[in-house]
Amino acid sequence: MRRKMIRANTLFFAGALYQDSVTLQYYTVPVTNPLTPQQPGGVPVNLSLSGTRLRFTMKNFQADSPMLAVMDLDNLVLGGVAFPLPLQGQFNVTGSPLSTQRFPDSTVHPVYDLQYTDPSGGVWTVETGVVAISPNAVS
Repeated sequence: MRRKMIRANTLFFAGALYQDSVTLQYYTVPVTNPLTPQQPGGVPVNLSLSGTRLRFTMKNFQADSPMLAVMDLDNLVLGGVAFPLPLQGQFNVTGSPLSTQRFPDSTVHPVYDLQYTDPSGGVWTVETGVVAISPNAVS
């Protein structure tokens, strides 16, 4: 997945978490309308269950340790991830503009992943990608 943002602006995207009813694999779909997300086969994951965690991590390089993350967000402790319609699997990711303020005056391409922890403690990477961060005019 490729996402875009402007340096020192708020990162925001909305999605829905689904589980394929045959393979049982988890995946995300974009939410274009909060009431009717795109549903390519599968069932929405109930995000209101105890123990559920969704974690967004953005790093300069894939090999960077989590301690070097540009953004590290979740719905439990770190903040930045919310579940507006948890029974439909819908989530919002909102990253602080301060996280990207020190990037250079050129476009950079940090990597990210989105991990889902199910109520039994299983951890699943449900989305990976690159965020193209363009410079802003004022900084």
